[in-house]
Amino acid sequence: MTLQPTNTYRNIKASLEKYIFTNLASNDSITVDWQGHKGTELENVDEWIAPRMLRGGQFYRGHVTTSRKGTETEILLNINIFLRKGSTTNAHRLFQLRDTVAQYFELNQEVNLKNYSVAGYPNTEIFIVKEIMTDQEIPTGVSEGGTTTDLYYMYNYTVLLKFISQF
Repeated sequence: MTLQPTNTYRNIKASLEKYIFTNLASNDSITVDWQGHKGTELENVDEWIAPRMLRGGQFYRGHVTTSRKGTETEILLNINIFLRKGSTTNAHRLFQLRDTVAQYFELNQEVNLKNYSVAGYPNTEIFIVKEIMTDQEIPTGVSEGGTTTDLYYMYNYTVLLKFISQF
């Protein structure tokens, strides 16, 4: 089976990064840790998010229309939220950041999947948030390995996204 353009890791990752950049970084002015890329200087900020994408399963779905076959692709999007502890930090700010992130990744939320290999980056498919996998504060203190995590308040929000690609 030929890999469809929308199923390329490049298009999936770029589409999610564009959605996060447009909504969380631009609209809500939240600093994003792009896995060490794009010059993010986290030493100078008190709060940020760190999105990480894991490609899940891909399943053949037979005929998804009367004339086309398709595959269903699953993506896990893990968003860690960090808030540096300090004299000017309010602990409830962590939950404000969580609420901001969650509004863009609610159940049945749609996210455009674009084809970045074609000029103009047309929308080709739609991700749909199918499940909220994790929605919890991460305890701080000393971990089992003896490493201190007492410098930050942390929160984890993970969603399962799915889309059907036709061919």
